[in-house]
Amino acid sequence: MEEQQDQQQNLTKRERKELRRQEKTEAKDQVQRSKTMKRWITWLSVIVGIAIVVGGFVWAVVNSNPAENTPLADTVVDTDWTKGNQDASVVLVEYSDLQCPACASYEPMIKQVIENFSEDVLFVYRHFPLKSIHPNAEEAGWAAEAAGQQDAFWEMHDILFNRQTAWSALSNPKDTFIDYAKELGLNAEQFDTDYESDTARDKVNSDYQSGVRSSVQGTPTFFINGETISNPRTYDEFANIITNALGSAE
Repeated sequence: MEEQQDQQQNLTKRERKELRRQEKTEAKDQVQRSKTMKRWITWLSVIVGIAIVVGGFVWAVVNSNPAENTPLADTVVDTDWTKGNQDASVVLVEYSDLQCPACASYEPMIKQVIENFSEDVLFVYRHFPLKSIHPNAEEAGWAAEAAGQQDAFWEMHDILFNRQTAWSALSNPKDTFIDYAKELGLNAEQFDTDYESDTARDKVNSDYQSGVRSSVQGTPTFFINGETISNPRTYDEFANIITNALGSAE
């Protein structure tokens, strides 16, 4: 170290200036490399996220309902979360997992079906958390049920799907779910209480057991008028299935 300091003291003014210039250049290059690395990491995360969603959708289509034509074990009850016409001739039931990428990829299609067939179809959502591969799915169901106690089930349902990648890998997602509840304008203390309640847990478990009785093996699984269908690959396929069901119900 002393030898290096002696060498620096023996440098000419011009040489010291050049040394400082080189040090600044190296520092600037290091900052640029760091920025480039961060950009690559960000883009890689985006690409991985897209791949998960697309892969999930493909998985859902390829592995859709191996036990086709299995009847729905439990008809619609007052505790079910529904949208559409309560007196509709066609009832569409979905067993879904809020942490499932395939379920998230189907959401835009389902919303379009509900919007375009709101007068003719009753849509029913039921929880089917695949806890062995989606460790936060059950708790996400509790969050949706807790929000439902304040008439915000569907709003929480939408946030959980839209921000699925933000909470799926968390070791304890509860605080994040509470933040979502606050964002929706819900009473956070009541949400916390309802989240921990037997009511939320029993509802999610009841839905799950209903799926088991109906031979549900994966998510999403759809039933139309009590019978399973192969997961449609496009909205047009879904619309055709609905249209055919409406024709059969006449």
